[in-house]
Amino acid sequence: HTLGIPMIAASLPLFAAATLIEGFWPVPLGLFLAGGRCSSSGIISRESRRSFFHDWRFLLVALRCRPAKVRGRA
Repeated sequence: HTLGIPMIAASLPLFAAATLIEGFWPVPLGLFLAGGRCSSSGIISRESRRSFFHDWRFLLVALRCRPAKVRGRA
């Protein structure tokens, strides 16, 4: 999760930018897929089977909890 969720979060606005910049779509796609791979490996090894692959709302929860974890509050 430490690397995966920020990579996915960074890829989302880049997808919007890719609609304006021709040939840019591999960058956000690569970030999203690599972030998903990192995040899913953390889910499989440490958590239950709940993940954003099954329910996209878990991605929003992870994005909300990440800053608190960095500050040491979670």
